[in-house]
Amino acid sequence: KCARVRDAAKSSRIGVDAVAIVGTEAGGHPGMGGVTSIVLIPKAVDAVSVPLIAGGGICDGRSMAAALALGADGVLMGTRFINVKECLVHPKVKERFEQAQEMETMMVMESVQNPGRVLRNDWAEKVVEMEKAGKSLEEIAPYISGQNSLKGFIEGRPDEGLLYCGQVVGRVGDTPSVAELMQRIMEEAEETYERMAGLWGKG
Repeated sequence: KCARVRDAAKSSRIGVDAVAIVGTEAGGHPGMGGVTSIVLIPKAVDAVSVPLIAGGGICDGRSMAAALALGADGVLMGTRFINVKECLVHPKVKERFEQAQEMETMMVMESVQNPGRVLRNDWAEKVVEMEKAGKSLEEIAPYISGQNSLKGFIEGRPDEGLLYCGQVVGRVGDTPSVAELMQRIMEEAEETYERMAGLWGKG
């Protein structure tokens, strides 16, 4: 998994079976570059000789079709699959994600060269405040601990810990089963393909 085209290209050269690339929209750790998926995907496609999996900003059939249209061989959907019935994340967090808007994520840990996109909450705001104040990694460490994030996700405390999610959290909206979500994604992708074919007179 890479966030830069040059890393994707190097991974391809050293013999990996596939490369994943994520844009800055992605939840988790999308790298320092701040480049969006719509720019990264076609550049990475041109730079690798193995299957390319695209992530960041993808949550449904339309966005999947867009990534495939840009040349990707497959997609990653992280945030969208937090909000499925089978996911072990606490219902209170899923409810918060359903209500979230696309502007409600923020970047943390940029001061330690390991930026992460998380849900905006008081905890994340505190981390950024400490970073801006020049606090050391040792001082920040208790607030960026994975144990706190796990507690937030599993114990249903959406205001505690860093809750990693992408900007597509603003498009989640509901919590279906995996089967229901997959069916919806494939139907949307097919509808998108048919729409595009129609635009080109091939429908």
